Amino acid sequence: MSICGVQSGGMEKRLQASHLGPHVHKCRRYAVAQDRLRSHWAKPARQWFEDCGLRLLDWPPHSPEFNAIEYV
Repeated sequence: MSICGVQSGGMEKRLQASHLGPHVHKCRRYAVAQDRLRSHWAKPARQWFEDCGLRLLDWPPHSPEFNAIEYV
């Protein structure tokens, strides 16, 4: 997915709800890893994960060694 411009926490929450929402019931036993993009950690986005009972991993900032796409 490509987004042009600044991504807000509210926009991130809507993306999570539309893409992850239908699968939340299958994902509760897993943790979600996100980078430190500001919109990923905005209050609305974090609140959505909490409301859904999903755990977030504290992903270190600037860590390309953990990002598989960096090696493609």
